[in-house]
Amino acid sequence: MKKYISILMIVALCFCTCAVLFAGCTPPEPPAPPLPQGPETHDPDKEIADYDVYDGSVELKLAIGGYEWGPAVDGLVVKVDGKTFVEDFSKDTFRVSSQQANGKTLEVLEAYPCTEQGVKTDKASNYFCVKFKTYAGVLSPFVYANSVNRWSTGSVNFSLTLNEGQFLCMEDEVEILRFAKFEVSQKLSYSERVVPSTALLNKGSYSADGHTLTYGAYETEEIATDKGENALIIWLHGAGEGGTDVDIALIGNDVTNLMEEQVQKYFVTDDLAGAYVLAVQTPTMWMDNGTGNYTSDGTSTYTQALMETIEYYVEQNGDVDLDRIYVGGCSNGGYMTMNMLIHYGDYFAAGYPVCEAYADSWIDETELSALADANIWFTHSKNDGTVNPNTHTNATYIRLLQAGANVHYSMFEDIRGIDDPTAAQAWGTTGNYNGHFSWIYTLSDRCTKVQSHEVTAINQLVANNDGGGQEQVDDYASLWAWIADQSR
Repeated sequence: MKKYISILMIVALCFCTCAVLFAGCTPPEPPAPPLPQGPETHDPDKEIADYDVYDGSVELKLAIGGYEWGPAVDGLVVKVDGKTFVEDFSKDTFRVSSQQANGKTLEVLEAYPCTEQGVKTDKASNYFCVKFKTYAGVLSPFVYANSVNRWSTGSVNFSLTLNEGQFLCMEDEVEILRFAKFEVSQKLSYSERVVPSTALLNKGSYSADGHTLTYGAYETEEIATDKGENALIIWLHGAGEGGTDVDIALIGNDVTNLMEEQVQKYFVTDDLAGAYVLAVQTPTMWMDNGTGNYTSDGTSTYTQALMETIEYYVEQNGDVDLDRIYVGGCSNGGYMTMNMLIHYGDYFAAGYPVCEAYADSWIDETELSALADANIWFTHSKNDGTVNPNTHTNATYIRLLQAGANVHYSMFEDIRGIDDPTAAQAWGTTGNYNGHFSWIYTLSDRCTKVQSHEVTAINQLVANNDGGGQEQVDDYASLWAWIADQSR
């Protein structure tokens, strides 16, 4: 018996020795994929507890985003009992649907931990956001009545579930909880909302000349602490975005594009992190003559109040480059852009009026001379049925050319967007959108060409959807490249 045991021990010893000798010839096991980089990941020492159905508390809010056609519900912000992490989610984790989506499939684009306001975070959080694709004319949180946009008082139904084979993981103080089923269906009022794209902006108001204007400002720590003075881009909204809730002005025309890389890249240098952006909102409309009615001669009751608000903002941000302040806006805001250039042209380095509503007949020779001293890039669409380009931009452009102004003009045939290729189905118009929406081209950096400087009459202007014209301006790629290079 002892001999038999000894033989077994020798065989076992030989086997172990061979295993050690040949270990170097065996391909190593591939390393486990690294967890996503971030300040917090799941504690590897915690036990994982599997559960069937999540039965904890759930709170939903609508996430609102800005698009070329205006705002839309494009996500759900979900609050749960435990903390979720970056590595828990992918676009395949969840499925979302809504009865009000007009038959559109709400394709999930991404899911991630977020703050209470829906802002993406790489830290553990009791909130996560599920973002989905949206479309023109679908799930709009606005109601347009009496020529003004307001938040809808209605509601919308949403259903959120896990896809088959997916899990919802959360961590508490003791363990990691992994759920195989997570289902929630709720009817949400549009008042139960967050606007992630504007949540981090500096929002405030300023009173001057008997008026109080609200504003939203993009001013990151990187811009405030970089190595120089930064440009300031000012945006003035259209008549439909007046009021006292600046979010309406910011997402009614997708103004947050000015804060994103497609525009900010023109203001970034080795020393500068970008440009400040200031969107100012009037409680009524910029063309208010002081009685609540539209001006008939070009005067606005808000002229001085707006100028003082801009000056106040500049004083609060001492590193604004006083030689690189740019003013622009659409429709009513385009009118106010022209108004500011006429009255305070020396203050601004350039203006970018879009479908501007300042009638050429209001511009006398003194005002024309003031505009001729400014740097201006117009944008308008030939098929604009709200502001006639012939009686506004077109006529003024010809006069400014004759006055020797530094003026450019991108004129489009109609409005074709890029956010939703099916937009024409919702709007039923030539192109994708209403011909008044030429701000879509400006805010998406698609004004890349201009009308000829040789024209002498309106009928010589040739609309072109390829950048808005037939010529490029020197070596500038677009309106924003040109704007960024203008100085007072």
